[in-house]
Amino acid sequence: MVDRCWKLLEEGRTLLPTLTDEAHAVIRLFIEGGERLLGNIEAWNLETCIHRPKLSRSERGMLVMRAWWGARAPRWMRVGGPARGVASSGVGGTGGTQ
Repeated sequence: MVDRCWKLLEEGRTLLPTLTDEAHAVIRLFIEGGERLLGNIEAWNLETCIHRPKLSRSERGMLVMRAWWGARAPRWMRVGGPARGVASSGVGGTGGTQ
C-alpha cells in the first residue's frame, strides 16, 4: 500500500509544472505532506497500529512556508522537490527546493 502511495505522489509531482501558481502551492503542499507521512510510516517499519502518522507543528509550518515560497518563485526556479524517503527522519532537512 505504501509503495502504491509513493507512486501516486511521484506521478502527481510531474503535474506541478503545468499548474497555475495558486494550484501549484496547494498541490505541492498535499504531495510533500504525503511524502513526509509515508517517510514516517516507513521509518516505523509500516507499523501504524501503535503510532498514528502525523506531522509536528514545526513540520507543518515548514511545509506551508516551502509551498508559499515556491508559489512566489519564478517558474524557471522551480526544480524537483524531495526524493523518496528523505522525510523519514521527522526533522526538517528535505531535498530540493521548489
